Amino acid sequence: MSPSLRQLLLPLLRRKEYSLLSGFTVCTLASPLPGPILSWSSCLPKCVVKELSEAEFEGENCLEKISGRSPWKLSILASGEQLCAFIVYKFVNERRAFSVAKLAVPKTMRGKGLGTFVMKWVKESCKSNPNVDLVTLSSLPAAIKLYKKIGFRKIYTITQSDPEEELVEGQVYMEMNVRKPGQARHRASHRRT
Repeated sequence: MSPSLRQLLLPLLRRKEYSLLSGFTVCTLASPLPGPILSWSSCLPKCVVKELSEAEFEGENCLEKISGRSPWKLSILASGEQLCAFIVYKFVNERRAFSVAKLAVPKTMRGKGLGTFVMKWVKESCKSNPNVDLVTLSSLPAAIKLYKKIGFRKIYTITQSDPEEELVEGQVYMEMNVRKPGQARHRASHRRT
């Protein structure tokens, strides 16, 4: 009997290792955070991510958001040729925040803890980066419970759509502190001495 995805993912979370363990690969394009950085060709064809993006986000191709000199980055979780999840994010320097724009898991892979795994990867990566104090996102109502379990708290509900910000009425803006305010600044200044 082959192990379940959950059995394969648990050792990754325990060891805080996210690359090439138990057949899973995390691929990141120009990641601003420490962690595995692999070339795109070692993962999946871009068309696989494009198809999932367009299916989950009303025809939007998230790859366009990360092209050129955009601050947005993309990481994917893959098992062999299978796309398991992707996340689009950026670092907002003035807020010391890691901002998540999109998180997607293919319908055939849902219910296996992959979205939770990706967000725990984000949380651990941000905790290990002294320049990040906060993780932010706007959640659809169906995902609020997932984010609360990970440690996010509801800040406000979006009451008006804003196409420029890609916000939709009914989404909930949420934040998660990855350390106490000022703790990262203290660590960073302490290292310089």
